[in-house]
Amino acid sequence: MSLKERGLEVRAVTLHVNSNNPRAEDRLAELAESLKAFAQETGLRIRSKRVVTEPVPPKELPRVAESVSMMAASAGFDYVAVPLVEAPEPRELVDVMVSYERLYTSLEYNSARAEEIAALLRSISEAAPILGTRFAVSFGERLQTPYFPATVTREEGVTLSLLYVRMFKENLRRLENLWRALKTLEEASLKTLPGFLGADLSLSPWMEESVAALIEGMTGSVFASPGTISAIKLLNDTIAGLAERLRALGFNEVMLPLAEDNRLKELAALGHLRLSHLLSYAHVCVAGLDMVVIPDEVEFKVLTGLLRDLEAIHSMKRRTLGLRLVLAPAEEGDEIQLGMFGKVPVISLLE
Repeated sequence: MSLKERGLEVRAVTLHVNSNNPRAEDRLAELAESLKAFAQETGLRIRSKRVVTEPVPPKELPRVAESVSMMAASAGFDYVAVPLVEAPEPRELVDVMVSYERLYTSLEYNSARAEEIAALLRSISEAAPILGTRFAVSFGERLQTPYFPATVTREEGVTLSLLYVRMFKENLRRLENLWRALKTLEEASLKTLPGFLGADLSLSPWMEESVAALIEGMTGSVFASPGTISAIKLLNDTIAGLAERLRALGFNEVMLPLAEDNRLKELAALGHLRLSHLLSYAHVCVAGLDMVVIPDEVEFKVLTGLLRDLEAIHSMKRRTLGLRLVLAPAEEGDEIQLGMFGKVPVISLLE
């Protein structure tokens, strides 16, 4: 049975480059060409091709965004991430993000600048809620990962992220089969992708391919019922075991991005899933609080409180967490249209 038939897709192939490397454009062209051999070797669909740079100062963001975006477009790559060294002026960041619609960026949390970061989150969403999907706050040092936006280049090379919820589901009791499939992918990547560094084995959803539904199948109960945390931990332990035997990097954890999982969206729309649930899972065994939409009229102190809560969770968990938050001109219980993510329910921070 082929990797595709087993339920595996490549969510993203990502090239990590230094924007000052004079060979950056050549590296992109080389990877674009090598993907033909990769596809032939594996038979797998590649959903997106991405580029990540080293962190840059805010004043350098316009220049780097322009040069890397042009190189990426010429090589047929879809998205670009340019992480920031420190918080920029909100208006300047918004201008760059509006100018480059496929640009993502991120910032490491600084407790001394919590109010400044909260104001930045609000300003981005006020300009256009969809911009909030392209900006992340990292609690802890950003990891080198193909997952956007909280990523960085520390070593030049190629990384992969996977879409394999169905394969995971079918092999929970046959983990050696799961490992063998991933090992086959790794060997093909080493053979065909120049500078292959590894894969982030995080279990992430995309719409109907739902991590929440997988967890419900494990517990026999509605997601967020008692038993959910233990099921997530079992998945995380399984991922950790696979990561020890493979060339893995990045988060390697269960991911629950609200706007990317149709079952999570359904439960949030029904009022069964609240932000407090997702926050508690980040505390135990999830890579962060991701793609959550809240009313834009929320008090400023609630935003700073959320940032401080995530910093506290990071300090206890001692693993990097990410935050993507969208503030929408809507009320709790409403749904907003959020680009490629479709309709997404608005939940309250106060419950």
